[in-house]
Amino acid sequence: MNNKIGIVGAGISGLMLGCVLKQNLIDCIIFERSS
Repeated sequence: MNNKIGIVGAGISGLMLGCVLKQNLIDCIIFERSS
């Protein structure tokens, strides 16, 4: 299975979640609103 998790928001929580997922070899992508 090749699922990718989307994280909305690149605040502290979103970035930390992305780090934890990557450490556990889970693909993810972080979306942030552009200015």
